[in-house]
Amino acid sequence: MSGLNLMARAVSIAPNAPVYHGNMGELLRMMGKLSEAENCFRAALQLAPNDAGYMSVLGQIMVQQGRTSQGLELLRAAGTIGSDNPAVQYRLGMVLAQQKQFAEARAAFEKALAINPSFGAARAALGQLPQAHTG
Repeated sequence: MSGLNLMARAVSIAPNAPVYHGNMGELLRMMGKLSEAENCFRAALQLAPNDAGYMSVLGQIMVQQGRTSQGLELLRAAGTIGSDNPAVQYRLGMVLAQQKQFAEARAAFEKALAINPSFGAARAALGQLPQAHTG
C-alpha cells in the first residue's frame, strides 16, 4: 500500500483529524498534484482554522499555482498567527524573497532564526538575500 493510499485510509477512518488531511496534502504537494493538495489543506484548515502551519503551506501552494497575491496574503496571516513557528516564518520568507520583497523576507528569516538559531535552511536563505543598502 502506497503512502498516499495509507493517508487516504487514515482520512476515511478519522475525517475530523486535521493532521491526516495535512499529511495527505503534503504527499500530494510533493507529487506535484497541487490542486488536490490545496483541497487537503483547505480541509485541514476547516478543522483547525488557526493552524499557521496548514495556512502557510496552503499559501505556498497558491503561489505555486500562480495566485501570488492570495497566497502571499495567506502566508502573511500565517506569519502573524504563527509568530512563534520558525517553519511558518521560513515559508513566508521564501515566498517574499521570490517576489523580491527582500526587506520583509530578511525580517521573516531573522524571526525564524530568533526562534530557532540552529535552523540551517533559514540561515542559508538569509545569506542568499541581496545585501541591504545603507545610507
